[in-house]
Amino acid sequence: MVYKLPILSREEIQQMIGITDVDLKQTRFYQDVFAEGQQEGKQQGKQEGKQEGKQEGKQEEGVSIVLRLLKRQFGSLDSAIETRIRGLKLSVIEMLVDQLLDFTDISELKTWLEDH
Repeated sequence: MVYKLPILSREEIQQMIGITDVDLKQTRFYQDVFAEGQQEGKQQGKQEGKQEGKQEGKQEEGVSIVLRLLKRQFGSLDSAIETRIRGLKLSVIEMLVDQLLDFTDISELKTWLEDH
């Protein structure tokens, strides 16, 4: 019987054993499997949260560096440019870093931002 369980649906198992959904949910096996599933879900959520936190940290760091360099190169930036840069994805921020030193004036930066 144990060998059949992996290939049978819940309904097929219930028919084979002769129990209802309520009876099945009250079994220790069901409760153990349910608890394992919850634990795995929590672990996966924690991992995803850590990854997301790392990405956000890298993005914030990249934005901070880009803004600092741009302010050094062009002086103060208007708030629209800062807001636009803060909204960029990490991959676009990395592209901006590569282009940063090629800009000779603020209009080139604005054009680049419009394109990305």
